[in-house]
Amino acid sequence: MAARGSATETARNGASVFKLEGEAQTLADRLPDLLLEALRVANTVVHGIHGRRRAGTGETFWQFRQFQGSDPATVIDWRRSASSDTLYVREREWEASHTFWLWPDLSPSMAFRSHLASVTKRDRALVLTLAVAEMLVRAGERIALLGLTPPMASRRATCVLAERLAASESADAVNGEPAARTLRRRA
Repeated sequence: MAARGSATETARNGASVFKLEGEAQTLADRLPDLLLEALRVANTVVHGIHGRRRAGTGETFWQFRQFQGSDPATVIDWRRSASSDTLYVREREWEASHTFWLWPDLSPSMAFRSHLASVTKRDRALVLTLAVAEMLVRAGERIALLGLTPPMASRRATCVLAERLAASESADAVNGEPAARTLRRRA
């Protein structure tokens, strides 16, 4: 009996693996459409670079300060200095990018679709995740999928995230959470 029970269990596990593979293939087939929808959503939102409200490297003017002996003469702002007897230096605002860790809920509960809706909650979650990723990359931020990708800021980052989501749609993402073994401490 034990052998028969394990054969039945093996058949069930095999069927669930085939089901997961089928779902992963379906997601991979829908991914280009979801990615296009995410890009469309990202194009409708205005974004910009955020400053740190202190002097540092960046492109945006921050403030004038008096020239100090340790400053090179090339940093003097001659226009501002011409109106007084003091030499001034133009400082720029420190602009730095953040790292955003994203994770869409791809649990089985997200496969729900109302009779009034044309897409599932999972598809909406993917569109929103990819749209947010695209907006963040365009704003100069670094993005990553929690437990799946390292932080990146390239123009192809959204495509890389979409590919990793399609590849991870199998057993790792069944419970809707990132795999605990891949999470770093204080991630």
